[in-house]
Amino acid sequence: MIDARAELRPDMDRFIAEISELVEWMAQATGIVIAEPKIISDNQPTPGDPLILRLFDAACKATGASHRCMASGAGHDTAWMARISRAAMIFVACREGRSHTPDEWAENDDIALGAAVLLHTVVELDAELQKPIQETM
Repeated sequence: MIDARAELRPDMDRFIAEISELVEWMAQATGIVIAEPKIISDNQPTPGDPLILRLFDAACKATGASHRCMASGAGHDTAWMARISRAAMIFVACREGRSHTPDEWAENDDIALGAAVLLHTVVELDAELQKPIQETM
């Protein structure tokens, strides 16, 4: 079983083609019969809302949090919420980069920093979304 994710569909299509070729080559080279590959889930990546991502960036700079923009194809709630609302995610650093496993561990300082980024973003998002209302009054 392979859990593969890509931000861009052409990258995923290329990976699937290459892995299929590799499996075929391995079967021929070893004489092993390999079952036909079967895709059991194919989640499209959901890009984060540009405004929220811009505010995350500003919040990280304001709080001193290191950050990078990354895609998640994991089917988090955000993928569903993005269909009806602005949405994006904050990922908190985990020991050895391991999350969603029994070994997942985040330090309290990293959790607090993630919460500070979230708070800063919510305050700024509220101010940003109030602008059109204030301008029409």
